[in-house]
Amino acid sequence: MNQGLRRTSYRAVINWLTKYNPNADASNLEKIKGLLEAFYHLCEVEDVERAWKIIDCRLNTPTQEYLIEQLRTWGYYE
Repeated sequence: MNQGLRRTSYRAVINWLTKYNPNADASNLEKIKGLLEAFYHLCEVEDVERAWKIIDCRLNTPTQEYLIEQLRTWGYYE
């Protein structure tokens, strides 16, 4: 993969994780969009270890589920 493209992807990950701020009344999916976008960009650069850390993080929800489980609970994950 092109080094410039890798750098751009990692910058996108940082931006999604640090700058994305959904509205308080946003849907569940919108609230975790930053995590999903960061996961996507890490997969694009084949950084499986870091991508897994995102998809396997606990969310601040009443059930404290991991992201991968919470997506199923909300009906977004197949």
